[in-house]
Amino acid sequence: MDRTEKIDQVINDYRAERFADRKEEIKEYYKANRNEICLEFIRKVRRGIQSCQKEQKAVKNIILSVLYSSSLTKSYELQIAFCDERMFFDDTPVYEYWTPAFIFEHVENDITDFKRKAAAKIPRIKEYELDDVRSTYLWNHYFMVMLLLRELVPMAVEEVYGECNMPDADVVVSFGRYMEKSIPLYQRGKTDEIFSSGNR
Repeated sequence: MDRTEKIDQVINDYRAERFADRKEEIKEYYKANRNEICLEFIRKVRRGIQSCQKEQKAVKNIILSVLYSSSLTKSYELQIAFCDERMFFDDTPVYEYWTPAFIFEHVENDITDFKRKAAAKIPRIKEYELDDVRSTYLWNHYFMVMLLLRELVPMAVEEVYGECNMPDADVVVSFGRYMEKSIPLYQRGKTDEIFSSGNR
């Protein structure tokens, strides 16, 4: 087993144990602070839609993207892009940014803890190796973000579209890495026909 394979094995063992505890902490925090978290997300969606209305921009897609740069800066921001049917190739997208900070609160402490515990098995671990470890560990957290968005998105979209007098507007909301294929989270209006026909 080479060094890279060894690191992969150690981080997989570590995150299976550590993230089991973190997942429960995240769920408990959300239960205790659900209203505040929901309102913050709704504000972001509202601001994006209102900006599009001012610019007379038709929104066909709302894409929530994991940004590689936010992992490097440790801000863990998600980009919310309000786009037309061209999605990432829209010339005039409107952007908002949102960070579900409670999901990522302990990432750096866990990485430090991993480095300490892994020292006996992986001598002189390098910073670039820790960056790879962090990227692997973060996908557990982004999975929790996706589960959170599955609850928040339908509520936020319906509330904001109702406030903005857009009852018949159709939109697809999706989540994934920036500029990569994303996972549909919610769709309303005529887009329902597109998704249902694709699943026949």
